[in-house]
Amino acid sequence: MKHKTIYIPILLLIAVLNAIGQNAVTTNLPPDFTKMPSFKEMDAALNAVEDLKQTATPEYVSNLVFQIRQDNASDEAKVYAIFLLGKLHATNSTAIEVLIDKIDLKAPHQLALRLPPWGKYPAEEALMKIGKPVVDPILNHLPNETSQFRRQLMCDVLRRVCK
Repeated sequence: MKHKTIYIPILLLIAVLNAIGQNAVTTNLPPDFTKMPSFKEMDAALNAVEDLKQTATPEYVSNLVFQIRQDNASDEAKVYAIFLLGKLHATNSTAIEVLIDKIDLKAPHQLALRLPPWGKYPAEEALMKIGKPVVDPILNHLPNETSQFRRQLMCDVLRRVCK
């Protein structure tokens, strides 16, 4: 019985820390934006990560890519993870591919006291931040892209990166 009394509060504490994104503080994993119900919690987690100046370890980047690929994740959660990939200048080919895949994901409108740190298409901006490593993957995608709008966004990235 003594173990149950200690075990349950520990599980509760872990669940709360993960829900508010504190796993970024205690481990080398990014905040799980998919488990956060509000912009306020996502902003707090993003600020905590930015303050820590995380490095883009393969595990860290893979976790963000996983969050973006989740079908049941909200667009808000995906936007936060996309923004973080750009901020980290993630040159991992899988990260670049997922950003190209989400290039036309439109950032949801936020009701907040401050403007969000991204514009209308966060994946486009993230690709621009990453720079030269995105050129070849985008050039590989362009010939097969059927959406004129997505092609335009990719060309905008190339123009900006290849200046």
